[in-house]
Amino acid sequence: MDALAQAIEQAPAGAGIDKTKRKHLWWLSNVVAAGIVLAAFATWYWVSQPPKIEGTWELPDGGQWIFRQKGRDLQIDVVHYETREVWQRGHGVIHDSTIRFQLDLVFERGHRYEGQLSVGADLKQLSDTAYGSPLGDRSEIRLRRH
Repeated sequence: MDALAQAIEQAPAGAGIDKTKRKHLWWLSNVVAAGIVLAAFATWYWVSQPPKIEGTWELPDGGQWIFRQKGRDLQIDVVHYETREVWQRGHGVIHDSTIRFQLDLVFERGHRYEGQLSVGADLKQLSDTAYGSPLGDRSEIRLRRH
């Protein structure tokens, strides 16, 4: 764009471009440049946003995971299917279309679940695996948006 503006400024007077046309072309080249920069920024912003998963997600047994989202960071409460009480609580982070999380049992100290969830392309499913400590048990997790 700078090269175009410089060429317009340096064009000889007899080249058919008077001072008013030069000024209009200069403004036009700047408007086009600003539009390109704005479009590039909008594309970058849209692509860099994490998926929106905030809300309540259902397990097949009726339990629920409740996500509160702030950017890529998540606060997670897991509601037990029978007691309807929060029995696990923790946090997670979204990386692309994967959520890495850690959950502590509310009523038992020393028990933690860690794992990851893959975000479905339709943003209606989360699924993958969690591992419990200290026992090392493995759980498959399948969540659907409430």
